[in-house]
Amino acid sequence: MGSVPGWLYIILVFFSGLIGVVITLVTTALRQSKRDRYEVFLEFMQYRYDLRGAEFTRTLNKVYVLFRNDEEVTNALTKLMDGITYENPGGNEMNRRLVKVYSAMCKNLSIKQLEDHIFLRPFSTRTS
Repeated sequence: MGSVPGWLYIILVFFSGLIGVVITLVTTALRQSKRDRYEVFLEFMQYRYDLRGAEFTRTLNKVYVLFRNDEEVTNALTKLMDGITYENPGGNEMNRRLVKVYSAMCKNLSIKQLEDHIFLRPFSTRTS
């Protein structure tokens, strides 16, 4: 068998390093994206008591950006925002819409969700 020329070794080393860098960049970006979605999910849970509050509104804007590729989340969020901004449906309907956004986010993040009555309990005890 013939030996491999030195220039071929150099090319192979260069490309293996390049492939390693590309794989690292892609996996880091994916992990950061998921981390960002988890953080906004936690904000959503934290501020859900005050639907018309500034913090909750900022969080909903972040949800639109970070979950933009998930049609279920964006549709549920649009219906929730419609209710907050101009429809003014009853409390039960708003609770239902809030649960729908929560459920869609849990599904996207592969989080086991709380039962609806547990999720709504703190929300239902406060009046807006």
